[in-house]
Amino acid sequence: MTKKEQIIAILEKMGYSPNIDSDGDVAVRYELKYIYFITDDDDPNDHYASVLFPQFYEIKEGEETLVLTTCNKMAREVRLVKVYLDGSFKNVTASCEFFYTDEEALERNITESLNLIGVVRTMFRQFKADLSED
Repeated sequence: MTKKEQIIAILEKMGYSPNIDSDGDVAVRYELKYIYFITDDDDPNDHYASVLFPQFYEIKEGEETLVLTTCNKMAREVRLVKVYLDGSFKNVTASCEFFYTDEEALERNITESLNLIGVVRTMFRQFKADLSED
């Protein structure tokens, strides 16, 4: 079974309806958000996956410094989640990356990553609001 097939099986077991998107990544609708699982199926010994929540916040003109500061603060204070500007420098993206040893560890990491990604937008907005008050 490939990593993508394992991830799909675990997500289906959890009650979700994942699919393979046009890029070949596993996509799932989670708490009204599209979340993507990125893997490298070319290397069967590579037990690494990334959970991606792309472009969850659009940067408005004039708030670039505040958004960068917010991303930096989240990187320091929120473990396991990376929050960063995407390649366009117009949107904020979040990801959780992890290594796993077996299917049980993969399931546990998927569950934890979904929980973290599920609240990252709320945390980002709160951190941003806190920084704008200073």
